[in-house]
Amino acid sequence: MTNFTINATARSDEGKGASRRLRHAGQFPAVVYGADKDAQSIAVEHNTFWNMIGNQDIFSSVVALDVDGTTENVVIKDLQRHPFKNLVMHMDLQRVTDDTMIVKSVPLNFLNTDTNPGSKLGGVTVPLMTEVEVRCAAKNLPVSIDVDCGDMVNQQSKRMSHIALPEGVELTALARGSDHDHGIVMVTKARKAR
Repeated sequence: MTNFTINATARSDEGKGASRRLRHAGQFPAVVYGADKDAQSIAVEHNTFWNMIGNQDIFSSVVALDVDGTTENVVIKDLQRHPFKNLVMHMDLQRVTDDTMIVKSVPLNFLNTDTNPGSKLGGVTVPLMTEVEVRCAAKNLPVSIDVDCGDMVNQQSKRMSHIALPEGVELTALARGSDHDHGIVMVTKARKAR
């Protein structure tokens, strides 16, 4: 179910001073909550986690969290970074089971953007969105959603309702009605040679 594991230790001291001491020790504070359990304060080793978030898939994946040898599945709900340093300041994690319904932003992966009929005639395939918000059970959470642009012609666009979704996954925008069926990609008109 998960390709990522975050190792952490439980912590009891809280507050700005405790967080500062953690950061000086190469760690950062985090909180894990949900699944009808009490919230738990934890400490995560900074450099190992910083290397993990180099892979953007972690933000749209179910992650294994190992706290002092006890493992449970979580999703990253919030990540606070330092405004100009390469530092994670704090993280919120939500516990999930296979059937926990979650809402997450998932990246769009545009396929065949250079080989569609519109591009072959000089048009340019332009993404209008880079991610969409989905609602699904944790076990169905896609790392990304593919959008095939192979059949697009000049001045054509695709909307959210045109996305082929994995089973059990819905777009939250479409659940709010057809007024929220926004464009996700378009092929611009080819320029005429002068």
